[in-house]
Amino acid sequence: MKINSKLALLLLFGFLSIIKTYAQPVIADEIIAVVGNKTLLYSEVDLELEQQKKQVNNINDPATRCDIFNQLLIRKFMLMRADLDSLEVQEDRIDAELNKRISYFISMYGSEKKMEEATGKTVAQLKSENREKIRDELLIQQQKELLVGSLKVSPNEVAAYFNKFPKDSLPNFDAEIEVAQFIRKPKVTSLEKQVAYEKIKSIRDQIMHGTSFRTMALLYSDDKASARAGGEMDEFGRGMMVAQFEAMAFKLNNDTISPIIETEFGYHIMQLIYRKGDHVKVRHILIRAVMVGQDYEDARVFLDSIRTRIMIDSISFENACKKFSDDERTSFNGGYFLDPNTGGTKIAVSELDKETYEIIAKLKPGEMTAPMQEILEDGSVVYRILYLKSESPPHVMNMKDDYQKIQAKALEAKQYEVLKKWLAKEKQRSYYNVKDNFKDCLNKIL
Repeated sequence: MKINSKLALLLLFGFLSIIKTYAQPVIADEIIAVVGNKTLLYSEVDLELEQQKKQVNNINDPATRCDIFNQLLIRKFMLMRADLDSLEVQEDRIDAELNKRISYFISMYGSEKKMEEATGKTVAQLKSENREKIRDELLIQQQKELLVGSLKVSPNEVAAYFNKFPKDSLPNFDAEIEVAQFIRKPKVTSLEKQVAYEKIKSIRDQIMHGTSFRTMALLYSDDKASARAGGEMDEFGRGMMVAQFEAMAFKLNNDTISPIIETEFGYHIMQLIYRKGDHVKVRHILIRAVMVGQDYEDARVFLDSIRTRIMIDSISFENACKKFSDDERTSFNGGYFLDPNTGGTKIAVSELDKETYEIIAKLKPGEMTAPMQEILEDGSVVYRILYLKSESPPHVMNMKDDYQKIQAKALEAKQYEVLKKWLAKEKQRSYYNVKDNFKDCLNKIL
């Protein structure tokens, strides 16, 4: 599939995959363009081309290379303007974006272990290596928001965009569904938390009186991966751990034992091994509160009661998710899985994982499942309800079934025109220079 050069501006602003950074070949490098104080390297174009070859068959190397070059060059223009406009990105926003993307790819691969095996890198390494890339993308996103964030398309504009398509060349869409989920996590009681706290307090007291930290980690830590190494973790940098844990790690002096800290994972104590600039290496011991069978039953009963309320129309599925679901990825939008391209609730059946599809295939529109127990990759247990709102068979694109998709494309076209004018103006007022072997590519956009 050849990339449409007219969409190059828009493609640029989509987030680059975090996984693109692994197992890349070493390439002899050179600067092929300069935009203000930003440089574009040959390797950036080549690595992106190699990645696209893995995803698309019969790719046209010269044409695609030019498209990629233009995308990356525009990226440099946007970053330069972001600098001149003094735009900034908060560190916690970068952390949140890194965590969101890592979680997404873990779900794609099936588990954290499988993702690390496929990429050849730990989660900590992926975060560290992609931190500046994420910062740049968020700056570009801010700059784009200033330029086109307020743009909207009216129903008439959507209809006009749709009517430009020849009737005999309208695209075909696969079967689509609207599906939502409600998740309930068993809750730890205050008594269970107190038992866990007393246990880690006892462990800390013994260490403070001379017992080996490594030995206690091996015997008692609930983080089994680090426990096998005496509690020793991989070196990590700022923004790579949960806030409470990271803050304590950077406060410690060598070989000192931290006070007890609480995170979403449980109670921790840690010992600093070393600090190198913005990176540290620690040992830690984790003690989780141990839930009993009643905690799981309470979660199931709660979910069942919500299901009953939905069935008798005392609350909608969407409002129940917004108020009570423990799934951070979907609760904010009523539990629905979203199409990543349009942000709409209709998604292709092929986008669902096999297990979810097999469950949904048994439902009729408007039906939902009974509470189901699921074991997550980290070994924790949750309860889930799935709800099928609607389904549509394979069809030719039309305004009734595909309004959200057509609206999104119409908005993209409008944004493109604004961005194209901005680039023409930026070219006139900004310094840039392109090597001769890439100058022919400029005619496609600039």
